[in-house]
Amino acid sequence: LMQHIVMLKFDKKQDESTLGPIVSSIYDQLRDEYKVIDSYKYHTNCLDLDPNMDLVIFVNIPKGQELSKYIKHPRHVDFLNKMKEIGLASKAAIDIEI
Repeated sequence: LMQHIVMLKFDKKQDESTLGPIVSSIYDQLRDEYKVIDSYKYHTNCLDLDPNMDLVIFVNIPKGQELSKYIKHPRHVDFLNKMKEIGLASKAAIDIEI
């Protein structure tokens, strides 16, 4: 199983009340309706430290599926665009086998 882990940082600190509904609505669709991910979980930063990222998302990709099917999916692209609208400043990702 592949896990895609992404961390996002925003120009201004974003918290659960802003990020949660966006993440949940889009990632629930990616999992339940489009079936391009097996599961996901996310966490927002709990400390107000400037160097910290604001959001981390752990995405489990179905066995045998290429990461690009998820990355290029229109709802994932929508997610990135929504993040840019609220001030995405940087992101970092890593893909691991679990």
